[in-house]
Amino acid sequence: MRHPGRRAWRHDQDGFALAFPDGQGGPDSTDAPWNVGASTCPSLYGDVPVATGDDFAFLDAMRADVAQDQCLDPSRVYVSGFSMGGYFAHHAGCMRADVRAVAPHSGGTHDLGACPVARKPVILFHGDADDVVPDGCDDPHATNTPAGLTPSATAWAARNGCATTTHTIAVERGTCSYYDGCPAGGQVAICVMQGMGHCWAGGATDPSGNGCPGWASATRLEWEFFKTYAW
Repeated sequence: MRHPGRRAWRHDQDGFALAFPDGQGGPDSTDAPWNVGASTCPSLYGDVPVATGDDFAFLDAMRADVAQDQCLDPSRVYVSGFSMGGYFAHHAGCMRADVRAVAPHSGGTHDLGACPVARKPVILFHGDADDVVPDGCDDPHATNTPAGLTPSATAWAARNGCATTTHTIAVERGTCSYYDGCPAGGQVAICVMQGMGHCWAGGATDPSGNGCPGWASATRLEWEFFKTYAW
């Protein structure tokens, strides 16, 4: 594998550890950073690239590495990611039973038909002004869903056995819609940030422009979701 490595730190207030891996192409690369599965929702620039490395083995290696100096609970491992990392978070949620829940941000997924996992708690994030990955890849109410594809929120809700209706709560400059009637261990939610482009909701702007501090924090929302629906 040609992965540059990972950075990790511990959140002492809530007692969780985080690892920030770089994909195969390296930091901020568009050169196939992750293996995301086949026939995923395309970006506005065409089909997303697929890396050739064994990213699930990379996940296992990261967990083993972090566990050398952190006390990890193997039943509470979560995967989140932005952009291509969002695509990979979808794929990890689909394929890995040992990933408790996922929070893809500004990505897309395949049709989930080959997923061996019965259900998985999933919270999605997307800006409705994303100019890289159409929000229709995730949001069933978007007007730019690529032809022939099902938005990921709809696909996950159907796979998990949720109702087709949702209830919505307001967050800073956006809304989070929670699907009704989801079984235990299968809650699905999607947070759409109004007027936000291709960036991490609530994140400080980094040199690559990947943060949008004026919106609700995706980091806080996903952690609350994990604690409520995937604990």
